[in-house]
Amino acid sequence: MYFGGHYEDDFSCEIVTLDVQSHVLSEPQLLGVKPRRRAYSCPVPIQGGRSLLMWNGWRGPGRGMIGDVRVLSMNSAMFQQEQLADTGVRLCVL
Repeated sequence: MYFGGHYEDDFSCEIVTLDVQSHVLSEPQLLGVKPRRRAYSCPVPIQGGRSLLMWNGWRGPGRGMIGDVRVLSMNSAMFQQEQLADTGVRLCVL
């Protein structure tokens, strides 16, 4: 599974999955509000692979980084926006 990406000045918020047995790509139908288009985000499996945590990303020159956090439930195919406590720690992508 991959999320987002960009080509030249066009950014994506699509999720694409790869069936590793048939080698077929597909775009699942998702519920909820999709995250904003971005590249270089950091999707990470959580909850034993039942959900995918997506955070951060880049929107292009002059538009900078995105600092939101979304969780995609693999069971319901629904995005949820997460509210995190401000701990003072700042994340960046180098």
